[in-house]
Amino acid sequence: MNSSRLFIACGFALAALSRWTSPLAFAQGESVTFETVDEVELHGAYFPSDQGTKAPCVLILHDLSDTGSHHGESEWSLLAKKLQKNGFAVLQFDFRGYGKSTTVHPAFWKAPYNGKIRGAGQRPSTIRAADFPAWYMPVLANDIAAARRFLDEKNDAKQCNSRNLILIGAQEGATLGVLWLATEWQRRPPRQNGVNVLPYGEDVAAAVWLSILPTMKSSRRPEFQVDKWIAPLRDRTPMLFLYGEEDRASSGFTTHLCEKILKIDVPPRLKTTGAKPLATHAAGAGLLTQRSLGADDKIMTYLNNIIPMRDDRDWMDRGVKKVADNFVNLKSFNLPSP
Repeated sequence: MNSSRLFIACGFALAALSRWTSPLAFAQGESVTFETVDEVELHGAYFPSDQGTKAPCVLILHDLSDTGSHHGESEWSLLAKKLQKNGFAVLQFDFRGYGKSTTVHPAFWKAPYNGKIRGAGQRPSTIRAADFPAWYMPVLANDIAAARRFLDEKNDAKQCNSRNLILIGAQEGATLGVLWLATEWQRRPPRQNGVNVLPYGEDVAAAVWLSILPTMKSSRRPEFQVDKWIAPLRDRTPMLFLYGEEDRASSGFTTHLCEKILKIDVPPRLKTTGAKPLATHAAGAGLLTQRSLGADDKIMTYLNNIIPMRDDRDWMDRGVKKVADNFVNLKSFNLPSP
């Protein structure tokens, strides 16, 4: 794979960063909570932008392989603040069972698949990721849907433009992010005047995957087919893959996805999708920790070249309060779906 061809990773001047730089730098994020469709209380941090309806949104998805993972890890916070300084509105959050997102309400246990996790018989008021079997992990796509809805609410409050949404996911969080994105391309708003409107996947300007992995919780279930989830996204969503050359868990898989599935170097070449290997054994959010790697600068350069390409995605009211909050439809992927 010819990574040098990837203009988005190293070919543009960093001066482009100033396009979104704001004169007002917020010191920190605001603590926020929001609920999923099955009434899990998710905790996170929202970094508002001073660009109002011109502000693209970034949704950060932490790794799921470590039950101690959470949104507040220092490397994520530093990236969020850098994105905010450059005009982006950023949302970090803890997936259900991780960090502070452990509280559930009684309705949680009425959802069919929730009643099958370990300890469900006691109907506790808190849950832990350690109790989730591998087959349950795709259900966490509903957490991403809730986070997207949170950003749509901020959009309707004219604090950002959720029609320019960026996903940044690490390891298993990236894997889950691909699944959720695939479902968004199958989901459409209600018809307007009898005419079909664009699928919600059109709102995702780009995705950045850090050390993406082929599965979650080391599952070998045939339903976990990341290749099939990501293949239809080839000509739909620009993607940047970052990974450590010495990270065996993700380097080979990332190369497989880019060369065999997305075929990023096969004409017509994808000018906005590519991969950048980094000289390290670090993985996921760890790529952000080693400052000498410049992973955060590569992400910023990429995004500052992607967003201007979407001049047609002007702000519009999403009417989110009028849209029913439904479970993510995973049935077409043969995955658990109420």
